Amino acid sequence: MTASILDIAGKPKASRAREASPALALARKVGFINTQKLPAVLRADSVKCDLTSLLTQHRGELQPLLRKYGALLLRGFNIADAAEFNRVAALYFAGEGAEHNAPQEQRRPAHPGLLALQPSPRPTETVLQHNELGDIAGLPQDLLLFCEAPATRGGETTLADTRAIYAHIDPDIRSEFERRGVQYQRHLAGEPQHVKSALRIPQRLGRQPRTWQAVFGTDSRAGVEAACQAHALTVEWQETDGSAAISNRLPATLLHPVTRERLWFNRVLQAGRCSASWTELARHPLAVTALRSRPLRVLFGDGTRIPSGHIKHLVDVHRRLTTTVPWQPGDLLLLDNLLTCHGRRPFRGPMKLLMAMG
Repeated sequence: MTASILDIAGKPKASRAREASPALALARKVGFINTQKLPAVLRADSVKCDLTSLLTQHRGELQPLLRKYGALLLRGFNIADAAEFNRVAALYFAGEGAEHNAPQEQRRPAHPGLLALQPSPRPTETVLQHNELGDIAGLPQDLLLFCEAPATRGGETTLADTRAIYAHIDPDIRSEFERRGVQYQRHLAGEPQHVKSALRIPQRLGRQPRTWQAVFGTDSRAGVEAACQAHALTVEWQETDGSAAISNRLPATLLHPVTRERLWFNRVLQAGRCSASWTELARHPLAVTALRSRPLRVLFGDGTRIPSGHIKHLVDVHRRLTTTVPWQPGDLLLLDNLLTCHGRRPFRGPMKLLMAMG
């Protein structure tokens, strides 16, 4: 499945949003919910403008705020459900004039064109800070997150400024990452029926491995190879079990295309998380097979392991700079996916968040 949210019938033309409209002076109406000023908040009763006009006619005021703060929380605009969010997302990304298509694990469809954020990892687990599809070239720059139903307890989205993360990392560690880059290695299993027979991993050790058919939304190896080529990924087929080994190398930092600021941008934290689970898997009789099934490994660009001390330092920096966003029904969170990384706290009760990206 590709991660495009723009294949929506009858989406409005970007040109329709170009009508002149009086300025709202949005910069003077920005508020905050924490001392880190992440995210910035625009409330409907302060803006005094409907959401459609804000995202189209006043886009010229909205975008500079998003690039300045990295995240904008639009609160009180009363988005009712997935269908309305779908319309809002189409308006927003039509104005950007950009689409995003990249291989990604399938998520439950909430409405045509949208992705529903699954309660996965399990609700009791924390989703570590990450940039969406940050391990793939050509990633989406902007994300929209919509809260249709917050959790009974917990489930806050966590945010951190990648500019601040870059500035707070030990200069020697940062320099080493900038010099060597990072390498991402993924092992995607073959057909589910093969996985079930080959990997009988106890439920307590986690979910069954993802298949390349689910990640890429196709049963065709040629289709997978074409998608990998489009996104600078290397794929090697494992004929013994029908799995796919996919890898690529990317810089550990990048320059924002608009603000020209240097950003910390990689998925090294996920390497630390996988290492912790490997320790438990190693005690299982199928440890070798299970280890290969881990969906992501992150190494230095030359293929050598990242020292655990480096990872611990990065975890500490992220933890110090992370803020939380308690959700309210109808909230819309705009994220610059380059300037801001995001995660999720554990939660109880049902929760429904929808995401669109472009």
